[in-house]
Amino acid sequence: MKRRDFITLLGGAMTVGPYAASAQQGSKVAKVGLLYPGTAAVLPSRVAGLRDGLQAAGYREPDNVEFLPQATEGDPARIAPLAAELAERKVDVIVAVSPAAVQAVLAASTTIPVVALDLESDPITSGLIKSFSRPGGQVTGVFFDFPEFGKKWLELLKEAIPRLAKVAVLWDPATGAVQMKAIESAGKLLGVQLEVLQVRGAGNLDDAILNAGTNGVDALLMLSSPVIPSVLRD
Repeated sequence: MKRRDFITLLGGAMTVGPYAASAQQGSKVAKVGLLYPGTAAVLPSRVAGLRDGLQAAGYREPDNVEFLPQATEGDPARIAPLAAELAERKVDVIVAVSPAAVQAVLAASTTIPVVALDLESDPITSGLIKSFSRPGGQVTGVFFDFPEFGKKWLELLKEAIPRLAKVAVLWDPATGAVQMKAIESAGKLLGVQLEVLQVRGAGNLDDAILNAGTNGVDALLMLSSPVIPSVLRD
């Protein structure tokens, strides 16, 4: 199987799970790096999805594929060093979860293909690809940016709490400003005051939630982030 076909297959395995495919693999063991900005406790489930999808196409660990997962434990400062470590280990492809992870891998290597799982940004606006029909560059993957979700979240809160006046918003700045701008616009439209609490890593999540509880807010809204849910899950 050609490298481009393998990368396409990996992108599918990451998102939709196992599917049938016929392929002839060579003797080379493909090294798949995984850069995850959450906790290591979540990594086994992430790797399991990749393993199951690739196994359905004939790639089995350790015969012809090796996974090299790295987790930052919610510390943004570790993303760049771990990306550089994966590049130094000469992996064939890196699965990068979150916008920050994608950017870190691109900074670490201009040649290693990147399969992105980026649920917070627009790949064209962010400059990762030229267009959907002709992306170019070294990035492929799944992008799931829907700013309108922000408005819908606030609308649902308003329906549940008619007196809603002030909402604390947990926001991970590493995800970019798209979601935050959408929420701010929605807040003005609905007449809801927003108390934005930045969560830059797992270390200050507890403080952010504590501040939300002492600032007289009526509700707490958590924007999409690969770090926050993984920490709460632990």
